[in-house]
Amino acid sequence: MAFAWILAIVLGGENPCTNGSFETLGRNSFPADWGPVGQHVELATDAHTGRYALRFVRRAGTQPHIETGLNRVRLLDRLRGGMEFWYKAVSAQGARLRMYVIPINAEGIERTGSSRAVFTVPEGHIGDGQWHRGRIRYDYTTDPKVRSVHFAVRIEGNAGELLVDDFAYLERVGPVLRLGTVRVEEDPDQPGQRCRVHVPIYNDGDAPASEVQALLVAPAGLEVNPAKVSLGTIVPGKRARAFWTLHGRRDQSSTLAVEARTGEETASTRLPLGPKLAVRSFGPMGPVAIVGKPIEVQCELENSGTAIAPGVAISFALGDQQKTV
Repeated sequence: MAFAWILAIVLGGENPCTNGSFETLGRNSFPADWGPVGQHVELATDAHTGRYALRFVRRAGTQPHIETGLNRVRLLDRLRGGMEFWYKAVSAQGARLRMYVIPINAEGIERTGSSRAVFTVPEGHIGDGQWHRGRIRYDYTTDPKVRSVHFAVRIEGNAGELLVDDFAYLERVGPVLRLGTVRVEEDPDQPGQRCRVHVPIYNDGDAPASEVQALLVAPAGLEVNPAKVSLGTIVPGKRARAFWTLHGRRDQSSTLAVEARTGEETASTRLPLGPKLAVRSFGPMGPVAIVGKPIEVQCELENSGTAIAPGVAISFALGDQQKTV
């Protein structure tokens, strides 16, 4: 009797998202309760915890109608709550790395009146070699067509590689900070030497994020003012914006790091700093060219990047003749 009581306690405490760490394998040597979508979905030993994670590789040239990802084959009946997961974003070339909560109807298909809840891996996490925690809040209790949900993974677009591990269902996700696009606005009087950096900070969770602070870390030689920005409380579904002024000559490629924090919850991203040159115009300076007479040509370059491009050289070639200026 004592043994049976202990067993009941263990089973009762099991997370509804069973085998979320992929440690139990089925007969096909793929994690039980999960199913691959498309090709190049495999077990990996580079895990966040335990022995296994799952690796997804989408190769360039894969037809758009062919998906790359993962679905649960054992659906969840929890129509409100959250999905927790860990991911390591290896690469993405013209692709989005995404996790979904997918609403399913009584027939076992997605045809409901509700949209998927989605998490897109931030660009600043791609290629950083780190495991990151993600959470998605969802609520389908007001849609009578929704009877269950999938937890899912997709690589959408051209090519990418992604590792995931440790999925779990949460009754509440708490505050979930998300950083939007980091933008740089050059000072028109001192471009490349003084600029304003700003980023929106969202709370995608189901609880207020209190005493939110945002930090901008710049490479040596650049000064940030203020170093830390206090944003107060961000309620669920709302955002706040952090602003900094960056001083110093930016004449080489480097990286800015942005972090937002509330209690133990953090969100981070990176912004590469560097020049981005493009030919704005090229052609003869005059409307008429006379045979046998020299003509003058003009090339106008534009730097739409976030750093000065020093030592720029332009080469003009005509046949086997070349001139660099």
